This record gives sequence, structure tokens and C-alpha cells, in this order.
Amino acid sequence: MRSALAATPRAHWIVQPYLAGDLGAVVGVAWRGQIVCAAHQVAERLYPPDCGVSAYARTIPREPELELGVRRLIELLGWSGIFQVQTLETAEGRQVIDVNLRAYGSLALVVAAGLNLPAIWTGLLLGRPVTSNGYRVGVRYRSEERDVGALARAISRGEWRVAAGGLRPRAGTAHAVFSLHDPLPVLSSLHRVTIALSSMGGSSRNGSSRNGSSRNGSSRSGSSPNGSSRNGSSPNPSSDN
Repeated sequence: MRSALAATPRAHWIVQPYLAGDLGAVVGVAWRGQIVCAAHQVAERLYPPDCGVSAYARTIPREPELELGVRRLIELLGWSGIFQVQTLETAEGRQVIDVNLRAYGSLALVVAAGLNLPAIWTGLLLGRPVTSNGYRVGVRYRSEERDVGALARAISRGEWRVAAGGLRPRAGTAHAVFSLHDPLPVLSSLHRVTIALSSMGGSSRNGSSRNGSSRNGSSRSGSSPNGSSRNGSSPNPSSDN
């Protein structure tokens, strides 16, 4: 960090502390600073683990106090459009970690739950009447490539209950890529996942032999309190929930 600061003396830096907690979000559409519709969600699995984005998520009931705070924020911003306000539920309380004023990664979840945010936003832009009948609680979402990574990591950690729950199919789950009507994208994803898993297995075998680590003494190199790692992930969940 010191070398980076010395190389850019005129730059302004913000150092974000490491926060551990459950990733949640309030998502919706606003018009001229007023929320037209909103939904609440929580991530059950992240990838990369502990510092990534939603690999598996579900909609949850509204939290009135949280939504009131988001409404005040959107009003202060005077925002019109799709939004996602991400939070972490930590030991010290809930923390807002990101405000995404755009389409975001897990958008398919709220659409499957009954709030088609892109359609609602388009209707507002076209001056058409927009109605919202709320959203369904308990709808689930899976980002295929990320969840494969999350479940593989759970197995490697011996978290068998997490792995078993993740492998169990659930009807009505929304997917980031998979669709029976358009199967080619998921075939491409499967190809990338296969390559990634093969690479992970090869790296693990090569790393163990080079470093001489035993089954009980292997370690992951490159980690630091600031979250730098071999995959370059940041310490707090990414803005692309």
C-alpha cells in the first residue's frame, strides 16, 4: 500500500475495512426520488467465499426500518431508475456497503419473484401507468458458475450440510444463465466451469508438492487482512450482487 501511495501522490484513496457478515440488499425502481417498488433479498452463498457476490440468494420479507432508510437515501439522491442498496449484517449491526444505481447481477431473482424491474422502469420512461402488486417471499436464485465454486469450496472445507443443501434441486429457482428455451449459454458456462475445476485441482496438487505441505499443514498463500488473494477478490462482497 505504501508503494502504491508513493506512486500516485496526488490520488485520493478510501480504505474500506474488512467486514464479516450476511450479505443482503434492498432492490427496486425509483422515479424522481420516490421508490415505486422494492424487494428485499439475502445471499445464502457467496463466491468467492466470504468476500464475493451472490452465488445463491432468496427473497425475504420486508424490513420496514431498513426500507425507510433506503427511501430516505433515494430521496436525497433524487434518483430515477433501477437501484440496489447492499448491506452486511455484522456483529456491530447492519452496514451499508454499496449503492448500485444500475442493473445488477442478481436481477433475475426479483423478476422471478414478481417485480420485473426493467419493465417497470421502461414503463415509467414511456409515461405508461405502472402498477406493483408486491413480490413473493422465498423465491430462490442461483448463479450457476459461482455456485459451483461455492459448493466446491464447501466440500473442500468439510461443510457437508451446506454442500448437500446446495445440491438438492428446488423447483422454481431462478437462474442467471440456465434456460430450457435457450440451452447454449449454459453449455458455455459448463465448459468454463470444467476448465476452472480442472485448473483448481492441478494447482492444488502442484502447490502441495512444491511447498512440501502436509495434509494437515497446507495453507493458502497470498491472503492478507485487506483481502488480496490469488483471485484478486476484495475483502467485502462485490457490488455486483
